[in-house]
Amino acid sequence: MSLIIDTVQEYLPPKRKSTPSGWVSFNAVCCVHNGNSADTRQRGGIHITPNESVSYHCFNCGYKTGYRIGRPLGYRFRRWLEWLGADDNVIQRLNVEAMRLRDEVDTQLA
Repeated sequence: MSLIIDTVQEYLPPKRKSTPSGWVSFNAVCCVHNGNSADTRQRGGIHITPNESVSYHCFNCGYKTGYRIGRPLGYRFRRWLEWLGADDNVIQRLNVEAMRLRDEVDTQLA
């Protein structure tokens, strides 16, 4: 897997459950930042696909974000990483990695 996927998995909360469809549920970290009370019913979900894309959705406050190889790390994704506990250095390193992967994908397509 890529550095980005590995890092996301490293920062996921330890208490989580997996579903047969591939989603991993845990207490959402975004709710308190979006004006809701803290999630205690594992309504945050992440799905990682074999082509190394990440989708996150909170079924409490509705926060959504994701990442796909060849794309930059968006603001919402970086903010979500921060809420998971990643510090600025880690997020910056992942941002550089996303740019490197984007350049690699662009070179392969040319």
